[in-house]
Amino acid sequence: MSQKNLYSSLNNRELAAFSNQIAMLLKSGISVREGLDIIVEDLENDNGIKLLSGIASTMEEGKSFSKSLEQTAVFPKYMVDMVRVGELTGHLEEVMKSLSLHFSREHELKQNIRNALRYPMIMVGMMTLVLLVIIVKVLPVFQQVFLQLGVSMSGISKGLLGVGVWMSRYAVILIGVIVLLTIVGLWMSSFEGGRKIRKIIFSHFPGTRKIARLIQQARMTSTLSLAISSGIHHKEALEMIQNMTESEEIKKKILYGITLLDKGESTQNVFTKTELFHGMEARMVAIGFQTGNADEVLRQLSVQMMDEADEEMAGMVARIEPTLVAFFSIIVGVILLSVMLPLMAVMSTIG
Repeated sequence: MSQKNLYSSLNNRELAAFSNQIAMLLKSGISVREGLDIIVEDLENDNGIKLLSGIASTMEEGKSFSKSLEQTAVFPKYMVDMVRVGELTGHLEEVMKSLSLHFSREHELKQNIRNALRYPMIMVGMMTLVLLVIIVKVLPVFQQVFLQLGVSMSGISKGLLGVGVWMSRYAVILIGVIVLLTIVGLWMSSFEGGRKIRKIIFSHFPGTRKIARLIQQARMTSTLSLAISSGIHHKEALEMIQNMTESEEIKKKILYGITLLDKGESTQNVFTKTELFHGMEARMVAIGFQTGNADEVLRQLSVQMMDEADEEMAGMVARIEPTLVAFFSIIVGVILLSVMLPLMAVMSTIG
């Protein structure tokens, strides 16, 4: 991966690349402090050089890698916590590999969502444009024809014509409002509050509710797998997930699970009673904890959930496309019929 633009803003792709680089350096027997200098030498981005040089300087003062990452206020808390665990348990290389895989999956997931929604949004935009052209440009032509024939438009066509005339009169203002709303929407998306609103809508909208649930479960399972494989105690792993997850339903179940662990319940029973997993998934997790392979079982479940979310998104798009075509076709057809039928009746009378 090219590092020319790396670290100017840390998204999941860049976090995955950084984690992978640190893991490879550690595998080669190079310390994190020395590795940062090696990475900086290959960077051409001033922000990246400044960021990594700052981390290196902090480590030279005697602070740990995790503390140095935390002081930048750039890396996510989840990553900082996992790095700290890796340092304490002596498994930093494995943690960095797992973080690289985790952030790669997050990046892939966001790309899949973006790609799935792109075509329907383009279709809505094009069909809306067609409707606007019909209302603003085509209907006034028919109105002139009706006036010359001594007949006035009525019903749907008359109402739409009034909308078209109004839109033509205030076109500049309308375009300005649309542009302003677009800018405000993009601006809000750059803030945590705006992103939370968008996620809440995605989580509660009937068509995307199941997909949102699968994504949340997959992230929770992936994080739990990473935490357990890094040597974190099960209770601490659940507390970490509780602080990370955005789903209130999952948070309540995790809180209940922590309470059960405090009462002495076994981990496999906790996951069964809290219903964090259901059916076959719950049995697989229970067997995983009994055999000591819980991290691998959870990792496989996470991949399965991601795949299921992808399938759901593909199915949603497959349903949306013909529905949109049919919806807009009916609207266009009703508009044209409301104009053509009276016109044909007039022409028939004249004939």
